[in-house]
Amino acid sequence: GYIVLASATNRVSLILEGGIIQLSQMQFGIDNVITYMMLCVGIWIFKTYLINYNWRITQVWVTVVLASLNLLWLVPILTSFRNPWFTIFIDSSEQFVQGITQVLISMAVIELAPIHLEATTYELLVSVSNAFITLGVVVSTQLLAPFSLAHVDKANDGREANDHMAQYTLLISGMQILGVSTCIWFFPRNRSDCHSWKKWGGHSVYVALSALTFAVMCLLYAIVTSILAVLPSTSCLRFIGGNGCKGTPI
Repeated sequence: GYIVLASATNRVSLILEGGIIQLSQMQFGIDNVITYMMLCVGIWIFKTYLINYNWRITQVWVTVVLASLNLLWLVPILTSFRNPWFTIFIDSSEQFVQGITQVLISMAVIELAPIHLEATTYELLVSVSNAFITLGVVVSTQLLAPFSLAHVDKANDGREANDHMAQYTLLISGMQILGVSTCIWFFPRNRSDCHSWKKWGGHSVYVALSALTFAVMCLLYAIVTSILAVLPSTSCLRFIGGNGCKGTPI
């Protein structure tokens, strides 16, 4: 729930950078390099200064910062200030925040792992987490459909398209705040919480099977939807995020 909602990605950024502002290949390359450098900086800051601080509080303010940075996309959407370096700044700033979130979740997983099964537990839970990251991207893409944003580019960029992009951006920030508000209570406050939860534990086969079934279904849905989004004959489907195929209501 947290990954899909609180870590929702604003797909309008791709429309702006690739279709409207049209970053050069060099600028896209610089964007990627700076983005992952900021991810590493975020991880270092957490390990150096925040690892012993209340993890819930950290998760809340990090998500609020992420939602606020997402609102910066309203500047190139609603104004004439469409500088490619400004969009690169937004990308890198968001990735810096994501770096803190990523290592925070990893710490909780490691602390909750049974003794001698740390690596197995980490790989399992992180794999499930990565699957839900894919699902989050799919959901964010699907939400483009109600706003008819699938084919917006420099040629058809206008007042209506800008209004729809702004509404979509506000929706993403709202989802991020909703996600952290509802899911933060399932997150440990610190290492002591992790050890208490592990001791209190629970070994229900039914709960384990239910969680596994839910995770597999979400993963399959994300994979199938991603494949449909790539294929030219199905990428136009509205539930994929397109504007609708001719003769098809979905």
